[in-house]
Amino acid sequence: MKKQVLIHGARDVKTIHSAGIRSIPKSQRSMYLDLFILSQERDRMDKEHMVVSKRHRLLGKQLSSVNRRLDKLQDELVRERELKQGQLGKPFGKVRKKMKIKY
Repeated sequence: MKKQVLIHGARDVKTIHSAGIRSIPKSQRSMYLDLFILSQERDRMDKEHMVVSKRHRLLGKQLSSVNRRLDKLQDELVRERELKQGQLGKPFGKVRKKMKIKY
């Protein structure tokens, strides 16, 4: 049986507490039952909060890593373009001085 966290769309389903449905009629219900149900709900939400915050931190680390790699690749691309532009403007080999020859 899957856990509630793993089932897609299970977070959108109303819980017994939020729907206000009880198996015991209101006149026979005790406060202890309400305390138990609310404490279970709080524990479940605490666990879910920890999972979500851990996932948030992990996504932040992955995002920063991807951003660093992207910046590095863009810098390499800029350097390659500058090298190509610099090589197109320069003549190949050594520059020789020209002398006029008089006949």
